[in-house]
Amino acid sequence: LKLQFLYLIGAGPLSREHVTGGRMAVALRHVVVLPAAWRWAAGRAVVVQMRSVGGGGEGYHEVVRRGGGGIRDVLTAVDAPGNLLSVLRDLTAAWGVLEDAQVAELVREVAHRQQRAAAGSEDDKKRRLMYTARELFERAAAARHRVEAASYTQLIVCLANCGAASLAEKYFADMKQRQLRPSLLTYTALVKALYSVSHFLRIEEVVCEMQREGMSVEGAVELALLRAYVQEGQVWRACQTVSRKGVQAMSSESVSAMLQGGNLRETMKVFIWMKDRGLVMDQHVYLTLLKECVAWKAPTEAEGVLMMMREDMIPVDGAVLEKVLDVYVATRDPSGVAMTLQKMPRGSISEEVLFRAATGLLAPPDAPPARARVAAEVASDMLLAYKPASAPVLTVLVRVLCAAGDVDGAEALLRQMHRSGAPPPVALVEEVKEAARPVCLADLHRFPFMETLLPGV
Repeated sequence: LKLQFLYLIGAGPLSREHVTGGRMAVALRHVVVLPAAWRWAAGRAVVVQMRSVGGGGEGYHEVVRRGGGGIRDVLTAVDAPGNLLSVLRDLTAAWGVLEDAQVAELVREVAHRQQRAAAGSEDDKKRRLMYTARELFERAAAARHRVEAASYTQLIVCLANCGAASLAEKYFADMKQRQLRPSLLTYTALVKALYSVSHFLRIEEVVCEMQREGMSVEGAVELALLRAYVQEGQVWRACQTVSRKGVQAMSSESVSAMLQGGNLRETMKVFIWMKDRGLVMDQHVYLTLLKECVAWKAPTEAEGVLMMMREDMIPVDGAVLEKVLDVYVATRDPSGVAMTLQKMPRGSISEEVLFRAATGLLAPPDAPPARARVAAEVASDMLLAYKPASAPVLTVLVRVLCAAGDVDGAEALLRQMHRSGAPPPVALVEEVKEAARPVCLADLHRFPFMETLLPGV
């Protein structure tokens, strides 16, 4: 069937009678169900045949009218970027033969494809489709087509996906000037675009307009508003917004939005404020708070969060303790790293967790010698208790031991790495040699072994 179809559309130029007879409409319906690898070539053949008739827009209009699948069949059949843009040029060259509803459908379909590209992070395709949708929109307006509210909404969604806030605002204003009523989806897309460029004041104005229109502020719009307040340091305005709605009506996502990106001290006050008003916190909210403790390098606050979790009977599992570990890693506190590792269930301590813990033992440049010795003790305990085997973990622990002057321990780890079949990096061997050199002349017996680890020796 595929070969017969390709022969049919490749057999030579079709006459205008063929098109008006609906033959190409049947062909398009066959193209739509072909696998993607076939569809590109078949779609290209359709484009060539349409152009051979002359007046591509008229030909497509007839196909759309007879095919029953509308614009969607045409665009699905030629969905490769080159084909798609070619067909769109044909269609816009003959706006006069398309009806208002078909123009609206065309804009909507291109916008839907742009949204799918946005979901798949196809940035180049996403932007090209955004510009295509905008060009279609402008040409339709120039040809005096009546553009409906749904088409405006889809275009604003396209622009929001690409962070084009100024263009989204332009078409939003144009929409209102034409006496078209924005929907909740229109407002949501506009707020998304404004948030992407940090236009926080304008977000508040849009939300006020939504409330005047009798729309409920929830979901993505509510999250954007709360985050806007927090980012601007107006945490208590976020609290007032919550109070008007009712604390109990807040979702876990909304609570988390209020706790991200602000000053940690203010964030903790807001958290206590919501708890005092009876809001039940779940583990997701506490994890968000712990992430803020990591960002602010605040171990005292992190321990306070753990205490509140226990009071609220929230499980303190491996995921929670990993965030606490990250706080101590960020502050380079070896005692805190050791204490948190002891609290963690053995089954949740992977090599990746050990690597993060080991990096927290590395001493900052201005650390006192006593801190390096504590870090070396913790490193030795980690080796005995967890027996790490991955090269990245052992490499970091070698450096920790070298910093504390424990050359014996560092050399033992080098030997372990060598026996495991993963030779230590040359730079690491040189580092251990340099640490051994100033100790005493008796340490020179180590050098022959370390020389065997160097290439070319």
